[in-house]
Amino acid sequence: MKKASVVFILTLFMGGLAMAQKPPVLPDSSVAPPGQFLQQPPPAMPPRPPAAPPPAMPPLEIASLAEKAVTAVKEAKPYFSSGKIWQAVSPRGEKEVKGAVIYEGRIVAVVKFDPVTGTVLPEGFRLAAPNVSISENLLRKELERVIREMKPLDGAEYREPERCWVVPLSLNGKIVGHVKVSEDGRFIVPDYPAEQEAGTR
Repeated sequence: MKKASVVFILTLFMGGLAMAQKPPVLPDSSVAPPGQFLQQPPPAMPPRPPAAPPPAMPPLEIASLAEKAVTAVKEAKPYFSSGKIWQAVSPRGEKEVKGAVIYEGRIVAVVKFDPVTGTVLPEGFRLAAPNVSISENLLRKELERVIREMKPLDGAEYREPERCWVVPLSLNGKIVGHVKVSEDGRFIVPDYPAEQEAGTR
């Protein structure tokens, strides 16, 4: 009986350690996602005096939180999987192809493809076409390969309006996506605009 109790306690302890190494996704709440607006504007309120800006973080704390954000993405990376592939329309009316990187059931990054060849495009590079010439099956295989081979870089950018860290994902010298992490480095933040565009939320 004692042996079974010890095994049970060890199992719980090891399970706790395993969970501690996998950062959670930022939970949804009634508050608007960082950098997003509520769907309906709140009722009009009397004007308030401007709020004081948050106190500046000490340099040592900033460096520590940036490293924590990078570590969170590296720990989450083995659990990334491929999600929905969808088409978007560029401002000029041409087709763009995007693939979702999924973590804990949420889109956390987006990979963009050349609509004709299926080649993965670097971030910021727009290549649209009148029609998509490559099959979704081939795109799915390419997305799975990209997710396996891409690596989080050893650095994070801080985005003030959203109060979050952004860690780039690299593949063969190209930055092909970004993952957002909460300001305290504890949570992986879903890509809310991508989820809306893909129709998953």
